[in-house]
Amino acid sequence: MPMIERLPLSSVTPTIRIAGMERDGFDLVELFAENTKLRPSNIRAHRYRIIPHLRSEAAVRAGAHGYKVYLDAPSRPLPEVHSNTAPRESARFFPPHSDAHRQAVEQTLAHALRRDRHRTAGTWQDVVYALGRYPSAGGLFPVEHYAVLPDPDTGAFDVWYVDPKNGRLVLVNGGISGDLLYGALATTAERLGQPAAVLFQTVLHQRSTAKYGARGYRFALTEAGCAAQCVLDAATRADLASLCWGGYVDDAVNALLDVDGVDETAIGCILLGAPQTDGAA
Repeated sequence: MPMIERLPLSSVTPTIRIAGMERDGFDLVELFAENTKLRPSNIRAHRYRIIPHLRSEAAVRAGAHGYKVYLDAPSRPLPEVHSNTAPRESARFFPPHSDAHRQAVEQTLAHALRRDRHRTAGTWQDVVYALGRYPSAGGLFPVEHYAVLPDPDTGAFDVWYVDPKNGRLVLVNGGISGDLLYGALATTAERLGQPAAVLFQTVLHQRSTAKYGARGYRFALTEAGCAAQCVLDAATRADLASLCWGGYVDDAVNALLDVDGVDETAIGCILLGAPQTDGAA
């Protein structure tokens, strides 16, 4: 198990505050984030919108052409790609996992998210930026990560903040029932299986908008995507199955993570676990 310590939430979610600039660009970001949340009141309509794209031949054919074609433009081939790692595929179901898979999850988080490179701030040599495997505009890192891991002794789930600077998992919420977790994911264990970890991404928009205004929202989304790709690549190398999950109930997830859903709000979710062919018990 990793080294564990309890910290008050305020000590792990600092926010940049500059007089007169705290909400510069943040109101627009908050408006967009609030209006793209899934809630119990709109999730059924969201699903009904998706269903025709799964059942209509015309919609399926159109969706398969998710690329542009320049018919008359000059072109040349890209090099062949050779890798010893099997290409990543999205898992549709997670069979029971073992201790080895749980260890592989923690190794994946360490490889993908730890920020163990350091750079000083030029004029202010005593200010040190902690940098990692993925880019963040201005080194501000508005995106945070929380891993929901099953407790093998109790069968409940615990929420761990992934502390990237110190390489630790910090317990922020515990004893969560499976019904509560799967309810927040808007699914059931029968449909999804038993992932070894549910990794949630959150964003503290004001870390970015204080410096970049509303455009900081784009930078946060870019960072979340880059971080997610690092996690997926590390999981593939660790022989873990993975799935990016978008159908979660935002405020239910925010409650699980003990974040307010405004200054800090859920923005992404990745499931990690045993491959279906693994036969884990």
